[in-house]
Amino acid sequence: GIDTRRTFTDHLYTALVGAGFCTFRDNEEIDRGEEIELEIKKSIPRSRSSVVVFSENYASSRWCLDELVMIMERRRTSKHMVLPVFYHVDPSDVRHQQRSFGEALAGHEEYEAKFIQDVVQVLQGKVSRTLLNIPGYLIGIDNKVNSISSWLHNGPSDVGIMAIWGMGGIGKTTIAKRVFNLNLGSFDAGSFLSDIAKTSQKSRDVLRLQQQLVSEILGGGKRKIRSVDKGPGEIRKAMSGKRVLVVLDDVEENDQVDAILGMQNWFCPGSKIIITTRNQQFIKAHRPDKIHMVEVDTLFETESLELFCWHAFGEEDPPENYTDLANRVVARCGGLPLALPMLGLSLSRRSVDVWESTLEMLKTIPDSDIQKKLEISYNSLKNDLDKNLFLDIACFFVGKDKNLMVTILNECGFYPVRGIENLKDRGLLSVDISNKLRMHRLIQQMGREIIRQKAPEEPWKHSRLWRQEDSLNVLEGNTGTRAIQGLKLDNGDEVQLETSAFTRMSELRLLFINYVKLTGGYKMFPKKLRWLCWRGCPLEFIPTDFHLERLVVIDMRNSNLTRFWNGTKNLSAFGSGRRRWSHEYLSAYVVEKPNLGTS
Repeated sequence: GIDTRRTFTDHLYTALVGAGFCTFRDNEEIDRGEEIELEIKKSIPRSRSSVVVFSENYASSRWCLDELVMIMERRRTSKHMVLPVFYHVDPSDVRHQQRSFGEALAGHEEYEAKFIQDVVQVLQGKVSRTLLNIPGYLIGIDNKVNSISSWLHNGPSDVGIMAIWGMGGIGKTTIAKRVFNLNLGSFDAGSFLSDIAKTSQKSRDVLRLQQQLVSEILGGGKRKIRSVDKGPGEIRKAMSGKRVLVVLDDVEENDQVDAILGMQNWFCPGSKIIITTRNQQFIKAHRPDKIHMVEVDTLFETESLELFCWHAFGEEDPPENYTDLANRVVARCGGLPLALPMLGLSLSRRSVDVWESTLEMLKTIPDSDIQKKLEISYNSLKNDLDKNLFLDIACFFVGKDKNLMVTILNECGFYPVRGIENLKDRGLLSVDISNKLRMHRLIQQMGREIIRQKAPEEPWKHSRLWRQEDSLNVLEGNTGTRAIQGLKLDNGDEVQLETSAFTRMSELRLLFINYVKLTGGYKMFPKKLRWLCWRGCPLEFIPTDFHLERLVVIDMRNSNLTRFWNGTKNLSAFGSGRRRWSHEYLSAYVVEKPNLGTS
């Protein structure tokens, strides 16, 4: 109304603009007269919120009342937020339409400046944090978003905690942001704290997160917390009396979760905490009723193709001459939302030849941006045992029986039973119903690339050799070194090599040389082998100078063996201490010919 336009409303407008709001007011910006209704109709739909200042003379203005009707109609049909401000007016007078909206409230003027700042803070809490930046194409997440949104509104009436779990790049953060954007308006306040694992490693980082949390819950502005120890008290005061929605993105550590659970008593009933994490371990460490878990899966093939095409071609489907290429790229991504947009953008507007070349490259070398993102999960592993276990599996054991792998790598000192659980908790590994080890192809490639990056042009320095070309070059060139712990060579052409090619591989534990012919003596052959897979072995018996003392599994199917040794050899010679010869795998993998005795 005209009675506040030059005073309170003008000051409020200045404060909102100063706080960063794009603010419209029905002052000089709208010419009074016949065009006002058209101008108002344009202005109100463009806004996300309206501040209605009820003053003593508000009801006497037809323009004000017309605006109010339009604003309330907008609120009825959308999520348009309306904040009423009663200026020198008792709210009950507005509600009951009494007097001219009443007499001035005594002493109100001296609080006007502070009151304006309160209005700004309320709007900051309700509006400025609502829309987090998320990708333009949200494919395949609606079901998860709707399920989580339903939990927010229909879940526990007390303080609820949900964990969104999945492998790196699966879309956990995108889902959490979408849920936050859609549901923040239903809470009194909210805060989204990104990259907790990365930004909470030092005391000053924790302090910054505490300050951000308090600031966002209170509606904006810088909030100074003097020390990390004083942070909990400030957070508790900020939470007081508010139903809040708090998202903690990328939580990694148990102590972080313990701190969250410890905060539950500070929240008002109905408040909700959402955690995104790559690490399922801490969820298992607490009672299931304390943390509700949602697992995020890879996209379906049709969803993957659509997401890729929007980034590669700017439309839902690929052009006819790119259909096969697009499907091949999508298949390589394995439904991982992180990879599809990255590869789509990198191939956009490229020729068919470039697409073909890229696909060939990706068979050996992954996209560098995808690699960096996926390596975060590997780097989060707490010790070298788990890291070595992961690399062994990525190079040699995907698709193999879990028990077989445990038998072998237990003798390597990797404690695989424990390690498998750690890898599963971080989404790096799974075990299917047939007890076979499974790994997403991009995760497997990430592990292999970690090894290759150590010496890209010098495979003899790699800890593991799994590529046919690299293994053959090292063996034929006699360039093996003690760095090599595992080597795989599946040779359908029955290549012939010298046993001396293995002499310098003193740390070799895992050896796959299917259908390879070896000539020479075995006295200097690696002595630390735990697994020997030599299908199609041309030998009629195992040479007596072949050191098998540490071997636990041997697979010589389809070989020419007619007896195990030439002569007799006491099996008690094998194994000492906790090492043992696995008779189970010996009988399963070796004893296949009727004339092959068990002696």
